Amino acid sequence: MNTLEEMTKEIIIKALDRASGCHAPDEYIFDITAEDLDFNSGLNETVKTGETNFEDLWEEFKKQESSVNWILCQLAKDESLQVFGSGDGGLQEMMDHLDDNEVLYGIFKVNAFNKAGTCTSVRERFVFLTWVPDGASVFARARVATHKQVLLKRLQTYHAEMRADSKDDITREDIVKMLDRSCGSHKPQKYIFGPGDEIVCSEE
Repeated sequence: MNTLEEMTKEIIIKALDRASGCHAPDEYIFDITAEDLDFNSGLNETVKTGETNFEDLWEEFKKQESSVNWILCQLAKDESLQVFGSGDGGLQEMMDHLDDNEVLYGIFKVNAFNKAGTCTSVRERFVFLTWVPDGASVFARARVATHKQVLLKRLQTYHAEMRADSKDDITREDIVKMLDRSCGSHKPQKYIFGPGDEIVCSEE
């Protein structure tokens, strides 16, 4: 490029897409910083069972501009999905709502953040959680494998999967390792798990 007029957003996006290969982000944002990401513009409270339809909530969750960043649900005997809770407070808020006596299935967002000059890239990564606490009934635990497959077929979109028997099993470090594997060589500068909750990645 020889002039500023030649440096258009379209040209920059094409160059970044070529560098990203198959890991190109859904959207490039040119004029925000990490601090501009708004996690608190929506619900600001959890949704309890029966107050919303799972399919509607899932469609809202998938929108990049949505404030909903976690959902917990259960599968009934007729394989209908019941919302156990949802919110906009990130991973920690979801963990606070895990029930030690209930098998639950959760999905939450982690934002992969990169900034180079004036170009900011935020890629949403969906992590699927199977929560099987020791306090859950034997019958509920026995149905986990079948129920999980039913739910995953409905979700279709997720980037990593984990199972936990206790909250100690859910660590940000393990989640980062899983997401790094899905990113290949295009690792982000940081992962953002919710308001004020982030991990800066190693440059190695």
